Amino acid sequence: MSPERRTRRRSRPAPSGRRGGFTLIEVIVVIAILAILAGAMAPLIAAQVDQQRRLATQDQLQALGDALRAYERDVNAFPPDTGDDVADLGELQTDTLGATGWSGPYLTAQWAAGDYAQDAWGGLIDYAYTAGTPTATLTSAGPDQAAATADDIALTVVKDYASVDRRVNGTYERLKLVAGDVYGNNPTKAPSTYTIPAAWQTDAWGNNLVYHYSNDESAVIYSAGPDGTPGAGGPSGDDIYFAMVWSPPGGGGSGGSGGSLDDMLTLVAGSVSTCSGGARVDLSIANGAGQDVDVTQMDVTWTGGTQLQRIYSEGSTSGCTGTSTLWRAGTCGVPTTNQTSPSTLTAFCKAFTVTAGSTYVLNRMQFSASVSGRSLTILFTYQPSGGGTPATSTISLTVP
Repeated sequence: MSPERRTRRRSRPAPSGRRGGFTLIEVIVVIAILAILAGAMAPLIAAQVDQQRRLATQDQLQALGDALRAYERDVNAFPPDTGDDVADLGELQTDTLGATGWSGPYLTAQWAAGDYAQDAWGGLIDYAYTAGTPTATLTSAGPDQAAATADDIALTVVKDYASVDRRVNGTYERLKLVAGDVYGNNPTKAPSTYTIPAAWQTDAWGNNLVYHYSNDESAVIYSAGPDGTPGAGGPSGDDIYFAMVWSPPGGGGSGGSGGSLDDMLTLVAGSVSTCSGGARVDLSIANGAGQDVDVTQMDVTWTGGTQLQRIYSEGSTSGCTGTSTLWRAGTCGVPTTNQTSPSTLTAFCKAFTVTAGSTYVLNRMQFSASVSGRSLTILFTYQPSGGGTPATSTISLTVP
């Protein structure tokens, strides 16, 4: 063997006695460390997943709430609560009930597949609404998917009072325009028929305005109001109206034998006052009919998103001193709940008679919040005491 070859063989490193890779103990240690880390991270990951699902569910409830408010603005009520949440919320996309004013769909395309009724955990969203109330509720059972527990996610959807007020006020302004046209073309007496100009034929909800002739001295132009159903033979319920009066031939009142009682109840000048921060209103009415009259109905309209809660009835004078009850929500009178504008009071807690030539104090008309500076209109429906032909009078004022 040559010296060069021998040199190369001697330069090779000596075997170490160990092969490359991890020992079994090292692998076990690594697995144990990973298990510990996984155990520590699992709750954090689960919490993060639940938080993301909670945020997604909150966003979904908000989208449903916006859709419900849009539906309510058009229909004047939330979808009925039948107990079938999928079908009830489905009214936001498809009008299966033929609801008056429905202009949907109200849900965006992302909910079109029908998953609007499920939360991020796959559970059904509960929809609750009592007809005639101003709120609806959406509730997810949350991570535990058990109803009425601490992790529930809920959203209360409130009627858009501001939108209703804008429509009521806009409709009333249109009625005044129509009334001006009636007066302008018929200065001496009410026309027996009247065609509303095309530009003013509908109210803020798209319903046709109605002209109603009572006699040569009175007529009324009115809207069906939020519910879309006009009164037959004159305004009723939530109708919005403007009453028009003409002086009878020869002047003077129209009361007395053979005359009409219409517009015989009038506001006593200077009688309007407020108390309780403007939430309670006093006013006096005078009976110029020459005979006692029984008031059978009051249709009250006011601006602002407040509710009418009570009318304490007459006192000897104004000043929020009345103590008896004429009408009160939930206690007596019809309807029996707090009323939003406009409202119709059709039954009272006590007899409501205005004697001939006297005044009657409507004391402490109590609202849920101040109505100072807002308009207030009352349409009285009444008849001669003991029976007779019904008549109406309208009183409008601005609350001081």
